[in-house]
Amino acid sequence: MSQHALKKAPVKPSVHPIRCEDIDLDHVLGSFTGIRGTFPCRYMGLQLHTRALRKVRIQPLIERIGQRLPGWKGKWLNRAGRLTLVQSVLSAMPTYHLTIFPLPVWARKSIDKIRRSFFWKGEENANGGHCLVNWPTVSRPKDLGGLGVPDLEKFSRALQLRWLWQEWVDTSKPWVGMEVPCNDLDRALFNASTRVTIGDGRKARFWHDSWLDGEAPKFLAPSLFEAIRFKNRNVHSELQNNAWIAALRGGISTYQQVEEFISLWIRIQQVHLMPGTPDTIIWRWIESGAYSTRSAYRIQFSGSFRAFRGDLIWKVHTENKCKVFAWIMAREKALTADNLQKTSSRPLHLMQWTAGNMPSSRPAMPVHQTGVGTDPSVGEF
Repeated sequence: MSQHALKKAPVKPSVHPIRCEDIDLDHVLGSFTGIRGTFPCRYMGLQLHTRALRKVRIQPLIERIGQRLPGWKGKWLNRAGRLTLVQSVLSAMPTYHLTIFPLPVWARKSIDKIRRSFFWKGEENANGGHCLVNWPTVSRPKDLGGLGVPDLEKFSRALQLRWLWQEWVDTSKPWVGMEVPCNDLDRALFNASTRVTIGDGRKARFWHDSWLDGEAPKFLAPSLFEAIRFKNRNVHSELQNNAWIAALRGGISTYQQVEEFISLWIRIQQVHLMPGTPDTIIWRWIESGAYSTRSAYRIQFSGSFRAFRGDLIWKVHTENKCKVFAWIMAREKALTADNLQKTSSRPLHLMQWTAGNMPSSRPAMPVHQTGVGTDPSVGEF
């Protein structure tokens, strides 16, 4: 290969104006020699738009995931091998997109369909009969009875929380002060996962941050929060001369609001600002107090229960295909005679006769044996 072929082609700079209808762009960009583009556009591999991305802009991501399957020859892999590819490749491909944009429901379902079909059948399309265990169960952590395949909705939310954390701990980011890609549910999870210690009160927001005994005032007094007009002021501004009380003047009209006001007022009396000391924040779920995507993902399974001790299966020193098969057996979803009879209207003796007389190039396998079928991950046993 020649030296010229190794050189990277120069990228011509471009500018994409936003809300510049009243600006003479020809005069402002007179000396600019790059491209004057419009939205939507692509930047660092991501589709950008001033509005929500349309389906046609997200579909290429799903197609790239599906295009990985034919080259893997999934039918010739056992389920343990397919599980590894689902976890390390198919589930990782949307990560970059999820860091910035949460996927719409239809896109998550499309990706889940590809991952589910490849794991159970080795192909891009599989019907319900091939899927022995429902996908929400497969997407649970291993110690909670699943297979550890990432749940895209929860994984996306864990990634989005990083924006809120960085907004707190690193004010040098150029985007600080702008709207971050987080919805109300993301912010609620962030408030439940953090604890703010008040210093001078200039960083923490009075109503939204968890600074009052580890809780946010908007959750302690939801009726007052609805009645207040300015909801984003910091603690210092609201406590100075009791500005938060003045803002509620004339807005308290119900017994519940009076009760919430008295309770909130008693709590606030114990707060004392420390001038010159900045507010600090800690992450509740890690001893170091620093945010991590792993802990943000795991906490979303809080309150879940497990039907069996799945962690015992994964601790055994044996091949992964044996562990996956044992997991299916523990779920009572293996294709044994009693499970086949539950899903079939034919009597058991007819099912056994059909299986014993079905023409095949391989020796017939009795229905009562574990491992019926031609799936390599089952037939190996």
